[in-house]
Amino acid sequence: MDAFHQALDSEAYKEKRLKLNKYGWEENALNSVPSFRLGDARLDAVYSVGVLRQQIEEFLKKYA
Repeated sequence: MDAFHQALDSEAYKEKRLKLNKYGWEENALNSVPSFRLGDARLDAVYSVGVLRQQIEEFLKKYA
């Protein structure tokens, strides 16, 4: 197994992934991936559709 796959299989990676998943899904109540957040403003993807480039551009113009 190469170093990349060893890293993905490591306990440290698993713990970090679980911590970040909890942060995203539970603490920030994200609906889908990708989701973008700037302060209180949030842009969520639509499940199985995603986010359009135009939506991201408009979000950044309005909140960045």
